[in-house]
Amino acid sequence: MSRIKPELPEIKVEEHSPLIKVMLELIAYQQFEIEILQQEILKLKGETTKPDVKPSKMDDDSTNNGNGSSDKKPKKPRRKKTKKLKIHHSRNIQPEHIPEGSVFKGYKPVVVQDIIFQVSNTCYRLAQYQTPDGSYVSGQLPTELQGKHFDRTLIAYILHQYHHQHV
Repeated sequence: MSRIKPELPEIKVEEHSPLIKVMLELIAYQQFEIEILQQEILKLKGETTKPDVKPSKMDDDSTNNGNGSSDKKPKKPRRKKTKKLKIHHSRNIQPEHIPEGSVFKGYKPVVVQDIIFQVSNTCYRLAQYQTPDGSYVSGQLPTELQGKHFDRTLIAYILHQYHHQHV
């Protein structure tokens, strides 16, 4: 038995009665349901189904008010992640050379995290001095810590866990 999909005749909008509107909505709903059921049958048979492709949001005017701003919430300012860390050791580091007449202006804290199978955080307080000419000199971190916030023991532990323990 051959199934032929009947063609709906074109009905002008001015000829739509409430009954015709309901019938057209019912037909559209049934076509949608048939499509879902066909996809479910394909899935159960293990055949490829129609991919679920979401529409692009690039051209969506609702996300852009025309003035370059979006409806998203504004980002909160970033918090300092080392602010609540417990500091276990603190070291004051002086500059190697302090010009004569320089004025001490305080310390710039640099927190370096390490692990000794017990937590051990060290705050290096780099002494800062203002020279008579207005420039500043400050203490420097040890060379092995330059540009780092994690000590070599913690870095070695993480690398070992990654490469040897597959963590």
